[in-house]
Amino acid sequence: VTILAGALVFGFTKLFVKPQYTSSIKMYVNNSTSSKGNMSSADLSAAKSIVDTYITIIESDTVLSDVISTAESDLTTSQLSQMISARSLNNTEVFQVSVTNPDPTDAYNLANSIADTAPDYLTEIVEGTAVKIIDRAKFNDVPVSPNYLQNALIGMVLGFMLATGLVLLLSFMDTRIKSEQDLEKISDLPILGAITDFE
Repeated sequence: VTILAGALVFGFTKLFVKPQYTSSIKMYVNNSTSSKGNMSSADLSAAKSIVDTYITIIESDTVLSDVISTAESDLTTSQLSQMISARSLNNTEVFQVSVTNPDPTDAYNLANSIADTAPDYLTEIVEGTAVKIIDRAKFNDVPVSPNYLQNALIGMVLGFMLATGLVLLLSFMDTRIKSEQDLEKISDLPILGAITDFE
């Protein structure tokens, strides 16, 4: 049952769950107002705090519409928004924007479209800041999900739990008398003898 459950989950995932591919870009926030471009500790602190603002701007309909147009995609802003994830890296002024899509080419093109489009909006909206692209997106044809092995293992664990529960249930529902101990549970009368199991 355990192996069968694992195989069923693996097969179901393989047939009905589309692989997802991710491409990412990395951007650096420069909040320095110095003409020399040197960042003070205050600038560095402000740059870290402004990352969340940048992420919100990138996920706005205005930016996403331009990204879709640049990538020549048929997606809506709502659909693209669900494909985008962004986060600060190690609590620094560097942040990463990722696009996850069933088509690795679309993920690649959309991520690079963000790199081409977003910096102008960010510097225009948030005055006194600058954004630099550290890494553009790389084409990635290795799916990030689903994890077939993990799903199969989960299926096997669930199958084992189901089989164990079924065995226990059948054991509790079995009211047949199979041993002297079973007789002692239902009667106080003494046991006079037993038939030997010749096997």
